[in-house]
Amino acid sequence: MRKLYTVLSTCAFLTFAVPSFAQHQALNLIGGNYVESPTSTLNNGDFTIEFWAYVDSTAIDGSPHQFVSIGDANGNGFYIGYDATGEMLAGDFMLQNFIYTGVQMPKNSWTHIAMSVNSSTFAAILYLNGTPVTNGFVSFNDGELFRIGAQVTLTTDPQFAKAKIDDLKSFSAMRSSFTIRRDMFTDPDPADPTLRAWYKMNDNGTHTLDNSSTSNPTNDGQIFGDGNSTGPVPSTYWTWSPISDSSNALLFDGTAKSQVIIPDSAHYENILNSSTGGTVEFNFNATTLPTAPSFTTVLNKFGQFGIMMNTTQIAIDNGTASPLVYTLQPGDLPNDVVPTGEWHQMTFVNDPTGPVTHIYYDGMFFADISGALQAPQQNLTPLTLGITKDTVNGDLQPFNGAIDEVRLWSSQLDPLTIFNNYDKTLSGTEPNLVSQFTFNQGISKSDNTGMITAFDQVAANNGTLQNFALTGATSNFVSHALSIIPVPLPVTLTKFNALRNGVQGLLQWQTAQEENSREFVIERSADGKTYTPIGSVPAAGKSSQPIDYSFTDLTPINGPNYYRLRETDLDSKYTYSIVRVLNFGESSRVTWYKTGHLTAQIVYLRGNNESYTLCDISGHILRQGQLSAGKAGVSNLPAGVYVVRVVTRTGDALTTKLFLY
Repeated sequence: MRKLYTVLSTCAFLTFAVPSFAQHQALNLIGGNYVESPTSTLNNGDFTIEFWAYVDSTAIDGSPHQFVSIGDANGNGFYIGYDATGEMLAGDFMLQNFIYTGVQMPKNSWTHIAMSVNSSTFAAILYLNGTPVTNGFVSFNDGELFRIGAQVTLTTDPQFAKAKIDDLKSFSAMRSSFTIRRDMFTDPDPADPTLRAWYKMNDNGTHTLDNSSTSNPTNDGQIFGDGNSTGPVPSTYWTWSPISDSSNALLFDGTAKSQVIIPDSAHYENILNSSTGGTVEFNFNATTLPTAPSFTTVLNKFGQFGIMMNTTQIAIDNGTASPLVYTLQPGDLPNDVVPTGEWHQMTFVNDPTGPVTHIYYDGMFFADISGALQAPQQNLTPLTLGITKDTVNGDLQPFNGAIDEVRLWSSQLDPLTIFNNYDKTLSGTEPNLVSQFTFNQGISKSDNTGMITAFDQVAANNGTLQNFALTGATSNFVSHALSIIPVPLPVTLTKFNALRNGVQGLLQWQTAQEENSREFVIERSADGKTYTPIGSVPAAGKSSQPIDYSFTDLTPINGPNYYRLRETDLDSKYTYSIVRVLNFGESSRVTWYKTGHLTAQIVYLRGNNESYTLCDISGHILRQGQLSAGKAGVSNLPAGVYVVRVVTRTGDALTTKLFLY
């Protein structure tokens, strides 16, 4: 269960006429209202900002709109929003750094947006629903106002947002992908020293937007836009929000063919076809079940594997012509039928050596089906919950009832593990756990409009809800409480830097707090994909004070060196830090900035008059010349991808790709 921290007394809401949804509100930005708060909302150093946003399809109206920004009236600032076409973007005006994501802002759905920024390199990563979608470089001027719902150029080009915003948090540290994904719905500790601002948006009343951070409590926001700074704000500035961390399940309506569509993943292609086998688990509460020979589908990856049931049979589909069926025997279950109207759990362990599939019911071994949950070939179909998506015959065998805690593993779980965990929500850090869908979101049997993402707690391979009413008691989120296996308290990493120290690599990091930490394992990669441990540093174990650590790589490899920390706790659970890169053989970094339509500027950050070459993607030289004060303009070329090569004074050749558009 999530931790709840009450920092505003209930009576604080009684001064005003408050609707019944006061504890589940969002700020409604209607194209003219906005919020301002002090600059210290964002740290002048590494920081992460994250929030929930809902954009109606009508808000993609040919004009840019900004969710958040910080800067001055001259446009020297940082922002996150979307452009006139609806493409998500972020950037700054100060250094003309713009991150074009190529990703459309999701419409008519609640979306979690986060950006983590390294202050020393300006490197930024943008996350959408816990998944990194792009990276680039941004910066901002400290000492300026922070805004929600407007651009920094407020007086000349405000770019007011048309969106609902909820649960905005700002941290003075870079947060990892796992941490962002894990905490999307979770309330932070208000006393967390890295928490700079936390706007719950439950402030339907005056023009003050309360900052619930107790470590930095002065950063309240002020709401503007109605020409009145003292009286109650217009009721249109507030709206209902389903953003909530809850012990819920997902209720499928068999008649409406409600379903969850999860994109294919390499993990799903291999999970049940390798020599190691795999495991599928889920909780279910059937409202009704068909009688044999008809079936209803709980989970399916058409052409590869699926799990189905009716009142007296449990079946698996392994991509062959007919399902493999186990018919209940007398005494298997009470009344000799699969029960309806009550919660139970099933586990299917794929053993390809048989081949056989072992079935467990409520944590206990139940039966074997001769044949394995595997397909003869990969077919790239999506994983679906509550439906079979037959590529020829359409949607078949819809499930009528609730599904919860769907888990897929790339290993065969042993009987003891199955029994210990069948009635629990896992932490998401368990070895060989490929995907976990807990559905612990939304508000039970309430208005969850726009809550259409099924969040994968492990790999962020999120699914999409289709044909759910998301209002009232049917086709919606419903309450289902399970025991929680807590996520181990993370090491709060406030700094992680990599520096060249002659021919050696110096790694430095700092923690703000530690709980049950054992060690930091330093891992290095030459390609950013395959990592190898190169050393370890003992951790403090438990601390609430800043602690500095360092490690020296005495023999870095020639070329790029990708470094990450594996933060391991006392019971061997672990998570990874962000990645830092050092390049040995390079003197510095070559980058470029878009300066207009089909124009850009090459920048060698430590350069002077070095020679450079511009080639097309095939390697044909298009231009050669010398930099001027480390810069060179590029224009009069068609849109496309180009390669820039700069030769430094030490003879190193630096290259980067340049995109003209």
